[in-house]
Amino acid sequence: MGVELLLGRPPRAVGGADSSAYLDGATVLVTGAAGSIGAELCRRLARAGAARLVLVEQAEAPLVELAGDLDDAEIEVVPVLADIRSLPRALDVLERHRPDIVFHAAAYKQVPLLEEHPVEAVATNVLGTAAVVAAAARAGTQRLVLFSTDKAVEPTSVLGRTKAAAEWIVASAGRRNGAAYTSIRLGNVVDSAGSIVPRFRRQLERDAALTITDPRATRYVMTAGEAAGLAIAAGGIARPEVVYWLDCGPAIRIVDLALRLARAHDIEPLIEVVGLRPGERLHERLCREDDAATATAFPHVLCTPIEQIDPDWLDARVGALARQVDRASAASVRAALGELHEEAAVRLPVPVALL
Repeated sequence: MGVELLLGRPPRAVGGADSSAYLDGATVLVTGAAGSIGAELCRRLARAGAARLVLVEQAEAPLVELAGDLDDAEIEVVPVLADIRSLPRALDVLERHRPDIVFHAAAYKQVPLLEEHPVEAVATNVLGTAAVVAAAARAGTQRLVLFSTDKAVEPTSVLGRTKAAAEWIVASAGRRNGAAYTSIRLGNVVDSAGSIVPRFRRQLERDAALTITDPRATRYVMTAGEAAGLAIAAGGIARPEVVYWLDCGPAIRIVDLALRLARAHDIEPLIEVVGLRPGERLHERLCREDDAATATAFPHVLCTPIEQIDPDWLDARVGALARQVDRASAASVRAALGELHEEAAVRLPVPVALL
């Protein structure tokens, strides 16, 4: 079915030629390059005027497939097979390729799964981000965009807490180095790996009931193209004191998404309510209720301030998380992540007003 019918709105045209002028002649590195969103971003970057595109991915087959898809691009494409969660590997990759701009899309994103596996969640989303950011700073990278999530706003899940910490790491490094490092917050991306729409499609193919968590549950829904456009736009106007997000219209009830998809296939589906899974909330936000949302130069792209954070305190807390990850104890990692956020709630000032 058309994405417009699925979203209940036309897809947003985000940015355009004006948003990508800063890419001209640049070396751009994308982590998580072969993921659903990373691959769409790479396809757009290959047409946006960059001179060199470095694809960093730890999954071999998807990396080979993506590099093949870009064979005809008028740009140098460099596939790099690497797990850059470790600082030595991240330093090796970034110091060798010296990117002008980094888009850090590599992450774990499945809420219930990460509740069960907090060690991997922290190792990838927090320590991996810290490694990429430190390596980018060492390599002289002046622009960096982190892909975050609406679940980082007033987080309660392991995913949300790891991504909130990642946003702090990026903002802290940007301020410390005087660099244009920033984060973007995404809602649910249609047809991304592991998302709800492919699951509904599989259930429809089997004539199975469409399973939803709660008829009241809502989500912000966007396309991979919108996410990629937001990332490119944010990269050109990046500021470490803010995070960027897309005004993608009102949140959509998940049950309505299921019904739209089924009825587009002339099916009157059976809906099965299974209840919220571990870590899930009924509703998400792209910014806190009391945050000021400010327009940017690009339609539909908004920004909101992020807390100013003591970099020494953050370094110490990330170090404590790393020690717990080394112990590989889910309970210890979950506790350390909770302690970070409990202490942050006391220590962090209210976000500064935007200038």
